[in-house]
Amino acid sequence: AKAVKVIHYMLVIGMIYFSEDPSPKASLLERKSRLKKIWEEMKDKDYYDVLGIPKSASQKQILQGYHELAKVFHPDKFPQDIAPDFRELVDNVFNRITSAYETLKDETRRQEYKVALDKGHTEQILKSEENFEVGRKLLEHRRFDDAVKVFEVAAEVRGRRSDMNIYLAWAKLKSSQAKSPSDEFLKTLFEQINEVPMEDRHVPEYFFVKAMFYRLIDNREKSKSNFKRALSLDPTFLEAKRELNVLRSMPSRKDTNILDLTVGEAVTRLFKPKKSG
Repeated sequence: AKAVKVIHYMLVIGMIYFSEDPSPKASLLERKSRLKKIWEEMKDKDYYDVLGIPKSASQKQILQGYHELAKVFHPDKFPQDIAPDFRELVDNVFNRITSAYETLKDETRRQEYKVALDKGHTEQILKSEENFEVGRKLLEHRRFDDAVKVFEVAAEVRGRRSDMNIYLAWAKLKSSQAKSPSDEFLKTLFEQINEVPMEDRHVPEYFFVKAMFYRLIDNREKSKSNFKRALSLDPTFLEAKRELNVLRSMPSRKDTNILDLTVGEAVTRLFKPKKSG
């Protein structure tokens, strides 16, 4: 796998070609463009990701990771007469690789870096929690589009609270009420609801979100059932009461087959590929 990674990088920056009649080298402009993309991906990665090694890597793995990247990105691998901005880009990439290696090969510096990483992640989680509370306030004030944006940012953090998808789905469902949701939107929403951990599926908010989803796919009976389940868990859940009353006030009509399906069956029915005629 590591050899494949090196070959990939060499192909990307134009050091090797798979062609019977290759040019001597890729144009400098093209190589620069490709290297810039690599730098944009690399500059925000932690040192382990830069070297392509696990956080439990041994000293041998650290050295191997460094050597494999140095074969591709060492400044000597590039023409000496490249433009200053290209040279700066080359130096940035190799310096990042070197910094990663110098830090991780030294056990003391490696432990200090681990502490810094953990602290940074803790701060991310705290920020995610702050955003979650902001999102809840936005939901309360019925600013659903803004709530979606805030919850999406909070949901990007690794290790964030496990019930985040419930509230993100809630905001999306409310935001979509005055719109015609696309198939892609419904698929994404269904996946987010299914990603809610089992231990978080016993709260009234989960059943409320399921009820809203069922209503969106026009399954009124299952929607009512889930609103009632939410209220059985929390009789003071005003939003669930409001939505259930709205649902009850809707004109009755003859149910279609899709109303008898589970969420999974309904989504499968709605989104199964159409046969070409």
